[in-house]
Amino acid sequence: MKKYPSIKFMNQITRGEGIPDGDEWYVFDKIDGSNIRAEWSKKKGFYKFGRRHALLDSSNPVLQESPDILKNGMDAKLSAEFKKRGYQRVLCFFEFAGDKSFSGSHAAEPHRLTLIDIDVYRVGLLSPKDFVALVTAADLTEGTDYATVLYSGKVTQQIIDDVMNSNLPGMTFEGAVFKIQDRKHNRRVFKVKTSLWLDKLRDHCGDDEGLFKRLM
Repeated sequence: MKKYPSIKFMNQITRGEGIPDGDEWYVFDKIDGSNIRAEWSKKKGFYKFGRRHALLDSSNPVLQESPDILKNGMDAKLSAEFKKRGYQRVLCFFEFAGDKSFSGSHAAEPHRLTLIDIDVYRVGLLSPKDFVALVTAADLTEGTDYATVLYSGKVTQQIIDDVMNSNLPGMTFEGAVFKIQDRKHNRRVFKVKTSLWLDKLRDHCGDDEGLFKRLM
C-alpha cells in the first residue's frame, strides 16, 4: 500500500518564507487524529487496511476499529461512486479520531473516520477540486465523512493568520491543510497549525524537543 505523503509544516510563512502563488487553493480542516489507509477494489470492496507506516495489527488495537467504522459508515456510498466512475482500484486516506484525540493519542470513546484524500490506480492522488467533486457526487457529509473545506481561492497572509489564530470559520482545533494542483498537474500541499494546538503540544512534550518536533 502507498503511504500518505508527508506534508510540509508552514507556520514559518509568517517569518518571511513568502505566500504561495496560485488561484485555486483549497483549504481543508486538519483533523487531529491518526492516518488510516483503506484499499478498495471493484471485486473485493474495501479489503486492506493500514496505519501510516504498516498494516493494521494488534500493536495499536484502537485503530483496529477502522474497518467496522468504514463498513457502518460511508463504505456503500464510496463503493457505488467508484463503480460508477469505472475505477478498478482505489486507495483512500482517512483520519481516525474522537473528540478527545490529540497528536495521535486516542481516548476510550467513540471514534470516526474522516476522508482526506483519494488515490486512484494509474491516476494518482485526486486534485482537491476532483476530490470535492467526487465526495459531493457520492453524497458524503462534509465535516463528518470528509474534511471540511474552509476556503478556496488565493492564499493570503490573512488566511494564514486566521488559521494560526483559530479564526477561520468552520475549523477545529489543530489547523488546516492547503492543497492545489496547478496547470502543469503539480500537486502542492502544506499545513498550518494553530497557536493553541502548538501550545498544548509544547505542554505535552515538556522539555523533550525531539518529541515535540516529531509530533508537530
